[in-house]
Amino acid sequence: MSDFPVQGFKRNDAHGIVTVAGLGMSLSEHWKGSEYLPTSIVVPRDAARKQAPVQAAVGGSSCMEYQGVTWRKIRFPGEPRHGDLLVYPNTAGYQMDKNESEFHQFPLPPQIVLTQREGLFLWRKDEG
Repeated sequence: MSDFPVQGFKRNDAHGIVTVAGLGMSLSEHWKGSEYLPTSIVVPRDAARKQAPVQAAVGGSSCMEYQGVTWRKIRFPGEPRHGDLLVYPNTAGYQMDKNESEFHQFPLPPQIVLTQREGLFLWRKDEG
């Protein structure tokens, strides 16, 4: 999975845009101008809040117009807020080891191993 901290949300008449701390091309220039195909999931910082559903695209933390993490409009259960986490499941194919690079001067994200044991999900950092 790939996860991005939400930086903010802006709404216009028809939909909104979520900005996140990260780039769709963080690891590889090959993905420039493309987007994550899995639909993201919002993990709210405050689970108690209730809101109306909203549709929004997701933009990365770059000033470049082509840096959409997800261009299509995703239906969220409410407006993502600063401090929430946006999670894209099943993105390993986008971020293969051979493409890892510190070209953008961002630290490489940790690789996580997720296992299920007795109905519980457990995770740990992959140490290689």
